[in-house]
Amino acid sequence: MKILLLSPGRNAEGGAERSATLLVQGLVRRGHKVSVLGVEGSATSEFAAVGARTRLFPETTSRGKPMRHAGNAAILVGAAQSLPRATSAASTLRTEIRNFDPDVVYSNGARTHLLAAATPTRAPIVWALRDVPPRALHRRLLRAASRRCSMILANSSFTADYLKPTSVAIEVVGNPVAGVKRADHDRAAKRLAIPAGRKVVAMVAHLHESKGHHVMIDALARWNGQDRPFLVIAGGRNYPGSDVYERSLREQADALGVAGDIVFLGNVREMADVYSIADALAHPAIHPEGFGRTIVEAQSAGVPVVATGLGGVAELCTDGANALLVEPGDPDNLYVALQTMLNDEDVREQLIASGSRTAAQFIPELHVDQVEQLLAALAKE
Repeated sequence: MKILLLSPGRNAEGGAERSATLLVQGLVRRGHKVSVLGVEGSATSEFAAVGARTRLFPETTSRGKPMRHAGNAAILVGAAQSLPRATSAASTLRTEIRNFDPDVVYSNGARTHLLAAATPTRAPIVWALRDVPPRALHRRLLRAASRRCSMILANSSFTADYLKPTSVAIEVVGNPVAGVKRADHDRAAKRLAIPAGRKVVAMVAHLHESKGHHVMIDALARWNGQDRPFLVIAGGRNYPGSDVYERSLREQADALGVAGDIVFLGNVREMADVYSIADALAHPAIHPEGFGRTIVEAQSAGVPVVATGLGGVAELCTDGANALLVEPGDPDNLYVALQTMLNDEDVREQLIASGSRTAAQFIPELHVDQVEQLLAALAKE
């Protein structure tokens, strides 16, 4: 098969980009030809590194306020301002379709979903629906554009429900997650400059308010100084406004007297180091996410998880079975759950064993099997 993958993401560390990279790697290894049309950045470099042919198209939006969480007026203004770039990107896409002549066009993000829907092609169009934007306007736009799709691959039933009712076939295919092999604890702690003898709670999330870092910092302040765990925040400034959010987190930590108990690592390439020193993963998102990649990564590394039971996470996790689930935006609830996680060895052992079984359901080979079969069936129609 010849597959044209459209990727609007710039950063290789993004969850959508990591999922797509694992898919591309698997498809290339199986002899398929994959061309990736993406924006300039580390994500496109990663696609090239796993064997894809890569081309660049102009970005379709500015680097101003992120449209995903903007109000309707800002979305419409941003769309108008982006029209010249979108027109240029559409021209680039038409040229790539003509030159590469794909059997399937696979879109990996909302911006390219809309772009693909507006571009004439005889090839079937497949959307990877990985998240749920919060605004009704987003939903209406995607619903209207989805009529041009041949199939939508949703990473959870939660994301699948986002566009229903629709006449387009929707298949639920969980994200691929490469298992994490733990590194030596002491060496990892030294590389990350983690204080010796401290229990560690890790948060693995880009710096955006929806991820709930501020809730975790509030929870951290519930411990007294002697028993307080050390908080490791691994996640970059990958959104417009991330710098402002990080400053607010540091100010919050200063005001609560816990600044010395937190380290901001930014984007981490060797995530095994983070999971190797973590006694627990906190995932206190306050906006529902489509899947919950970091949860599965942590479980694959034997790290027990405390998370808010929102969106796709509620499908991944059962409270008391393979994770402890808490209410969103509730630092007291989060503190109690983490206290249990860090101090009750029976609970820890059960969650680690169950989490390992959960992670095994999302190994990349299984994902590639599913997607390959679905794309091949479309290509033959």
